Amino acid sequence: GEPSGTAGRPILSAIEGEGLEGVAVLVTRHFGGIKLGAGGLVRAYGGAARECLRAAPKATVKARAQLKMTVTFDVLGPVYNVIDKYECERLSE
Repeated sequence: GEPSGTAGRPILSAIEGEGLEGVAVLVTRHFGGIKLGAGGLVRAYGGAARECLRAAPKATVKARAQLKMTVTFDVLGPVYNVIDKYECERLSE
């Protein structure tokens, strides 16, 4: 393996530096090792991760849950208002 703290931490730092969460980054190294030294490995792994994250397309993913409700007619208006306010999708009525 790599010297402690030279791969995972720099990659995580790149992820956090881009303000991302819920992502995975895979970096494969083909050259370096002892010739790069610990500092070179940190820069190589972190830099590769940072470059990829900056170039990658981003998409916001919203948590979703399906909810089934039964309400009386007199509260239907306020329920619809909440549904519209939070941009929920009505699957059926």
